[in-house]
Amino acid sequence: MIILANTTLLRLVESWTSLEVSLGAIARLRSVVTETPQEENTGEQKLTAPTNWPVAGSIVVHGLEASYSPPNLALQNIHLEVKAGQKLLICGRTGSGKSTLLLSFLGLLDLQPGSIMVDNIDISNMSQTYLRRHCFITVPQDPFTLAAATLRFNLDPEGFLPDSVLIEVLENTGLWEHFCQSSKLNHSKSSEIEALLDRPMSSLPPLSAGQQQLLSLSRALAHKRAATAHGYSDLQTQLSVADRKPILLLDEATSALDPETEAVMQDVIEKEFTQEGYTVIIVAHRIGGMLKYFRDDIDAVVWMTEGRVERVVHTQAAVRLALKDDRGGGSNRCSTDLP
Repeated sequence: MIILANTTLLRLVESWTSLEVSLGAIARLRSVVTETPQEENTGEQKLTAPTNWPVAGSIVVHGLEASYSPPNLALQNIHLEVKAGQKLLICGRTGSGKSTLLLSFLGLLDLQPGSIMVDNIDISNMSQTYLRRHCFITVPQDPFTLAAATLRFNLDPEGFLPDSVLIEVLENTGLWEHFCQSSKLNHSKSSEIEALLDRPMSSLPPLSAGQQQLLSLSRALAHKRAATAHGYSDLQTQLSVADRKPILLLDEATSALDPETEAVMQDVIEKEFTQEGYTVIIVAHRIGGMLKYFRDDIDAVVWMTEGRVERVVHTQAAVRLALKDDRGGGSNRCSTDLP
């Protein structure tokens, strides 16, 4: 009887402890749900845009200020013009406001005074959902994949694209050969090709850090193909989307890559986006390797310091001079891999 009572008491204590832990977790989850700020009117279009807006992808920033926690400003009085089809490289110290500027474009920060105009329309008057679905293709600094989801879903979550297009974008970044060789795929059997695309990422050969970033770029290519070739209906805004998203944003997407992988990414970006008239905005610490495709008096490099635009240059000669100034202790401090 004593042993039975001890066992019963022990299980009671364990159950009570487990209940306390669960109640604490529920309370924390509830606080996250109730206290975390939410985007307002995410499904409501606050301004009616012209049909097929945007088309060109020009951006004009005027007097922009933004912050993560007011009153501390992360961006201060930003004035910047990005022409349609231009490649803009943004560099500066850590904390200078480079990534914050991209977050402002995507509507992830509440803007203070100032405006951001995309093709002559102030995007602060657009719902965030509408803005992101119409304007931008993004490649983040940290690659993101869903291990339990299929390779197909990680590339094309909407399911618009056929196998041939998904294979094409993987071939463009060199990943299809990696998957095929590692999986011993028989190229003559379409069933094996389909099976590979439908395998969970966790069951596929592991990807290096550089290959994960190439997968993010492959997703951007798939996004581009889907936006230009297929329409979809946004049930919240009742809008048909069948036009391309004309602006590509890359947030330090090459910062952790070796020179060979970075060269592959730059070649793909040049061929798939720049040469096809997309506006390309790249946040980077190393820009020396990007000057291979820099077009004098068309493209530009922006240096940012403490949330402000310090200078803008439009020629390779001026860029190289500025980078050499950095080596000598100048104020811009953008890393360089120039010889």
